[in-house]
Amino acid sequence: MRRFRFLCLLALLVSTAIVPAGLAYARAANGPVADTALATFTSRHYVIHTNLTRPEVLPFGVHMDSVFDEYLRRFAGFRPRNRKPMDLYIFRTQDDYLTFMQDHGLNAANTGGIFFVQPGLQGLATWAEGRPRNVTFATLQHEGFHQFAYTYLSPQLPTWINEGMAQYFEDGVLVNGAMVVGIINPVRLAIVQKALAAHTAIDFDEILSISNEAWNRTLATDPRRAGLLYDEAWSIVYFLVHADGGRYRPAFEQMLALVARGTPVPKAFRTAFGSNDTRAFRQRWESYISQLKPDPLATTVERMEMLGQALAFLHQKNLPTPQTADGLRRELLRIGYEGRRTRNGITTVLTGRDVSAFVYPDRQTGVMAFTIVPPAGPDLPPGVAAPSLHPSPTLIWSRDANGKLIQDVAYH
Repeated sequence: MRRFRFLCLLALLVSTAIVPAGLAYARAANGPVADTALATFTSRHYVIHTNLTRPEVLPFGVHMDSVFDEYLRRFAGFRPRNRKPMDLYIFRTQDDYLTFMQDHGLNAANTGGIFFVQPGLQGLATWAEGRPRNVTFATLQHEGFHQFAYTYLSPQLPTWINEGMAQYFEDGVLVNGAMVVGIINPVRLAIVQKALAAHTAIDFDEILSISNEAWNRTLATDPRRAGLLYDEAWSIVYFLVHADGGRYRPAFEQMLALVARGTPVPKAFRTAFGSNDTRAFRQRWESYISQLKPDPLATTVERMEMLGQALAFLHQKNLPTPQTADGLRRELLRIGYEGRRTRNGITTVLTGRDVSAFVYPDRQTGVMAFTIVPPAGPDLPPGVAAPSLHPSPTLIWSRDANGKLIQDVAYH
């Protein structure tokens, strides 16, 4: 997620009712989107300000409590500067989100969500309707880490760590109430590997030393280079957490602890890793990332979402819906279907000619055909499942309040 950080918002003063678990209702949401129109609910870790109803906001509170539990588990040695619940703002629509932010002096255009902070107040904001729920969850997981890091790690956390870790958590999925992280995003990986192979990657030392101001300047003036900054930052974090069976993780955690205590980054790096010389470190990172393979789960979901678009197309055109993945492939081939999606500058194309798009990687058998799932309702397209994966993803459909089809992925 590419967006500005640490933006300011005026304080929103609403009453709360704190309870040990679940969501407590404090005030009804009605009328225009304004301070007085927001209800307040509390969960284990968040105070949620919203114009959604309690049943609508409940899944977001439950999800983010589980995500926060994973933040705490991963950074168990760090203590917050204060133990107040985190403020979370969830609006019904994107227009609600943009209007509310603008009314409080904040330009949130071109953002999927933001973490904002001013003296005495911090908050995390996004919207719920008009996009897949897993996209909203990913946004909250990304921006939620920035919020967590600000309180538990350091307001001066190096930008490459802050953004790299945020993307690391963004890619996580919730399975039976527990967060699964360390999933390799195939698009991010492909971008970094391509840059390394073409010798166009941003200099390793430049990323480690870049200031927040320089990062945001790049974001404002050179979106393509900014995208590569984010992707390389993710790859460095992934390397530090997972390479060689977690060999570098203790030093990385020590560096974070030093930075949290105010140690300058160069000194923290030298103390934790035992040297100022990053050349050998850079070579190990490049070698590791260049040989890294996409995660089967992430690859599966990428393909599943493309197949979902095709199934929605057939549904909307009142065309017959095949009951198998190969039947779907043959039907798309018959009608000359071509689906396209571009993410982070990489375009994915789906046609009936691409046999590999209708199967998913399976560690036991090599590949498995997707399962077409019967629709969950009379006016919904079929879903898609990959039952042999663990966790097992299933693409499901619903409609929002305006009747728009919404695609989501559930994990079991």
